[in-house]
Amino acid sequence: MGSTQADVQVLVQMMQHLNVEPEELLAAARPQNVPTFEQFMPLVRDAAPPASRLVYRAYWNTIVACWSTRRLHEPTPRDVDELYEHVRAIAQRRRNHADGASAVHHMYYALQRVYRLAVDQGILSSRQDLMAKCPNPAKSSLGVTH
Repeated sequence: MGSTQADVQVLVQMMQHLNVEPEELLAAARPQNVPTFEQFMPLVRDAAPPASRLVYRAYWNTIVACWSTRRLHEPTPRDVDELYEHVRAIAQRRRNHADGASAVHHMYYALQRVYRLAVDQGILSSRQDLMAKCPNPAKSSLGVTH
């Protein structure tokens, strides 16, 4: 039994109400083969310019150490906050140390690179971009005031 035009119109209205795009619906209907962080991180490293590799290597290693078997779409904003706290706790203490705030800031950008590449490669939709749901750690946490 096929759908009627009225059925299709109801579905279109529901999608508009829920702010769901047709592509997202089609993607959800297909089985997803989303890689784990351990599988995806070599692609992130290869795609990054050499200077970024130097800056973010330790952060990407921490992501893999903490989330290696998790798939890119699994972590939540709460998981990111927990990762920030972990990074803050293990940050090297230097003379100008600001309670790990700089390390948290770098982790934010390291994660942002991971998710930007996943979206750019079509592995995740823009709605699945975790970092779009996680605000940039406040500059005030770095001791910067304006």
